[in-house]
Amino acid sequence: MNSTNLKLLALLATVFLWSIRDAASQIQFQKRQIEFWPSYQEGSVIGRFVFANIGDYAVTIKKLETTCNCTTTRLARKTYQPGEIGEIVATVDFENGQGLMLRPVLVHTDDPMRQKISLSIKAQVPLLAEIKPMAVFWKRGEKPIPKSILVNFVPAAPIHLLEVQTKTSAVTTRIKTIEEGRKYEVLIVPTATDAKFQASLDLVTDFSFEERNKVRVYAFVP
Repeated sequence: MNSTNLKLLALLATVFLWSIRDAASQIQFQKRQIEFWPSYQEGSVIGRFVFANIGDYAVTIKKLETTCNCTTTRLARKTYQPGEIGEIVATVDFENGQGLMLRPVLVHTDDPMRQKISLSIKAQVPLLAEIKPMAVFWKRGEKPIPKSILVNFVPAAPIHLLEVQTKTSAVTTRIKTIEEGRKYEVLIVPTATDAKFQASLDLVTDFSFEERNKVRVYAFVP
């Protein structure tokens, strides 16, 4: 028995339980959710979703759908004959986020028995800072008064908040130091509240790992 057949048999064994509860689907995945516990040094994770066509006719994967630009996918080819193995590679960029991240990937196929299959990547990104709140908002027409976000850095070594970066002119910001290298307050002021907006603001620090030296917060008028 060659290595390809051995690989197929091993995969079919791992998806046997999936086949029982999802017998209608020709395409069976080894795992539909992959979990990660990245370190501070990592700015992204890569999940490999291995699958096999265990049915008796060819199946084409028509499209891979994600919910944000932070998730990219790759598939070597689209059509898989009965018995063939494939792999969907999904890369999730943390984009200055932290804490629990759940990023879905929706697989669209031409299988009449099951045209959509849901996959997901779950990552518990370590906290660089405790942020309260993660977002501030103003009601439409409300007086544009300053609102604050409190930042408390988690790692033991001192971390300094250097600046706030944003691509919008909808808000202005100012940093107040509460405890040097540990606690800060970010004051956010909208330029106006008569129209809705959503602003992403990156809190830039001197954390030693460049991939994780920013934390993203938000300000908006709904």
